[in-house]
Amino acid sequence: MGLSRLVFTSTQDNILEALGCSPGSLGHVAGGIDTHTAEQMVAKQCSITLPRIAGNYYVSLLDECGGHTKEYHFHERLSCLYTTAAGSTHSGQVGKMNDGKYLYGKWEDSTANQLPLLDACGGHFGTNPDSATVVYHYHVQEKAPFTLGCFGPVTQSDGTYKLVTVAECRALYSGCGDGDETTVVMPTESKTYDYWCPCWDASGSNAGTAELPVFSSGAITTIPATTPATTTITTAATTTPTPTAATTTAAAAAAAAAATTTTMITTSTTPSPILSPTPSAAAKVTGSMALSVANPAAFAADPVAKQGIKIGLATHLGIPSSYLEVTLTAARRRLVSSAEEEELRRRLAGSVSVDYTITIPAGASVSSESVRTSLVSASSSSSAKASLASAIVSAVNTAATDAGQSTYTVTLETVAEPSPVISVTTTPTPTTTKLNNASSAARTGCTIFPCSAARRRLTAAAALAITAGIFILAA
Repeated sequence: MGLSRLVFTSTQDNILEALGCSPGSLGHVAGGIDTHTAEQMVAKQCSITLPRIAGNYYVSLLDECGGHTKEYHFHERLSCLYTTAAGSTHSGQVGKMNDGKYLYGKWEDSTANQLPLLDACGGHFGTNPDSATVVYHYHVQEKAPFTLGCFGPVTQSDGTYKLVTVAECRALYSGCGDGDETTVVMPTESKTYDYWCPCWDASGSNAGTAELPVFSSGAITTIPATTPATTTITTAATTTPTPTAATTTAAAAAAAAAATTTTMITTSTTPSPILSPTPSAAAKVTGSMALSVANPAAFAADPVAKQGIKIGLATHLGIPSSYLEVTLTAARRRLVSSAEEEELRRRLAGSVSVDYTITIPAGASVSSESVRTSLVSASSSSSAKASLASAIVSAVNTAATDAGQSTYTVTLETVAEPSPVISVTTTPTPTTTKLNNASSAARTGCTIFPCSAARRRLTAAAALAITAGIFILAA
């Protein structure tokens, strides 16, 4: 990809100046640099501190969860997306990556403050809250590449899988070792940096050659394969969008001049399927409830309200909200005479139907029967219903407040008896994937975020996407 334009140009000077950089032209930074390094370069060049707290504001390129708007997505940390998994000291699942494997939070053992030893892709072999079988999975990282550097593991000629070395990761990218290394200067250090190379060594350098500790730690570095290896060469064409002045963020500025089409050739001699967990029996419970709110259509369409209901129901049941799926539907209103209107407002002014599906994975610390019993109690006991209502109202209005919205007046009208527990046997489909460039050039930018007392807790509006790419975009 061309690096002829800067991601911070005069078009973004107003954003840089809002960060405290004066004049904004001091903060111009080239593309192909990870977000943390780019932020520290801006801080050094502008003689400011980033990130910092200024009054009630968190001033940074990214918010405290590691994301930014517009269309909220993440580049670093993802700290608002996970906690320790129920019944485990291992971080919970954050999401499913494009190769079919799962990304977990940063902790291998949160009680011991133990981080996992990872390969150059950001993965390792081990068990996790979703699999008692040793499988390859990814973890969020505190340093670049933050999520993935590539898709792993490697499939060797004998059919076994192995972790990915720094050299193997870099061999996938034309941007690694192509002679465009530079020295970047930050407030606390200067270092050699290889533009557009997402493979970091043990010293935290994407230009150094220190092998990662996992290969000398005695950790599992190879496991048996279950399917034959194949060799693939993949060509992917991507089009870089042209941001408008209104939507261009600080890290997407270089693409503002024109759309460009880039062809990336990624070669892999070591594609690898994930090792499938053994089939497991999950349990499913479904049901519904009715809420009364002032504006049912607006409430049902509000993702923040939906997330609040999900969190409230999960809190009441003592389960992770990831076990839940909810659907909100505004009640249809019939045409009425004026004489009927007042009574209708009283009874149906804000009728919203909430349909939920709860899936309890095998091995979860809470049983499906205990979850169903709690729901049955809420459908038949006024005190249990009141407890559920309190949890939902609190969660909905906390989510609304954190999102900067007005709060809702919500009444839990009825709770239907839930369905019987349904056993669902799940066997993840083995997915053949290539050791591949997982990093896409992604828009990033500069925003100043207000802080709440509890800082920035995640809302539904803040969970739209996780951006795999870690780089600031250049045209």
